[in-house]
Amino acid sequence: MRHGTLVHTNVVANIHQHLFHFKIDIDINGRINRYATVDFRTENTTRQWYSNAQKQQMTYETNTRLTEYDANYKTQPGNHYDIIYNQYASSKFGSARSYRIVNNNKANFLLKNSDVTQGASWAKFPLAISQLQETEVMSSSIYNGNGPWHPVVDFERFLQNNDTIRDRDLVAWVTMGLDKIPHTEDVPTITTVGSQVSFYLLPFNFFTECPSISSNSAVHISADKESNRVNVNTFGTPLTSSCIQKENKPSNFDGKIKPID
Repeated sequence: MRHGTLVHTNVVANIHQHLFHFKIDIDINGRINRYATVDFRTENTTRQWYSNAQKQQMTYETNTRLTEYDANYKTQPGNHYDIIYNQYASSKFGSARSYRIVNNNKANFLLKNSDVTQGASWAKFPLAISQLQETEVMSSSIYNGNGPWHPVVDFERFLQNNDTIRDRDLVAWVTMGLDKIPHTEDVPTITTVGSQVSFYLLPFNFFTECPSISSNSAVHISADKESNRVNVNTFGTPLTSSCIQKENKPSNFDGKIKPID
């Protein structure tokens, strides 16, 4: 078994994980919200035009979670969507207005059984949903490292009272992570290519159409190789902002924002 890799002369780097935790206070048309998983399923049925032929098709079902224990799992279930929705705010098509939490880098925490990691117990949960509490401001503390066996802030305690999460002010806790086996290309600087983590909050039946259709501030920026300049297309909208950096060569760039011509 190997715990590290020789990456340079007399330099060994250990295997490790990079983990990031975010607290998301989501209010969908008010603070009376619910959390559900939209679970993908398959079913077998007969074809209407062939009585003896079986057909397998995809379907889904929405499962509302009632308590913090129901919602918080250290191992995520199968293919599903995580949504926060308002049962009492529906679109004109009858769908409950919702937002979907998309975690592109769910972390399978490898040291769940190590007592020293109790100071970062949030890492055990790819996603946790809790009822908003004024005393649960953050999931960790700068002092947790001083006593990780009995941390000042133990995130797992937030969930032990098993509060109801049906029609309550909800908070989502998202953990993202990367597994890292060091290699020689990490010297002298670890590259960011392939090492990004991200999550999205996406409307899910919240709008009646794609909201970008009504955007009045669309901007498309492209490079003009022939003139060696940057083209800015605002699609007829006057451009009054100076947030786009004027082109500079590395030799004369001074770090200051220049106004657009």
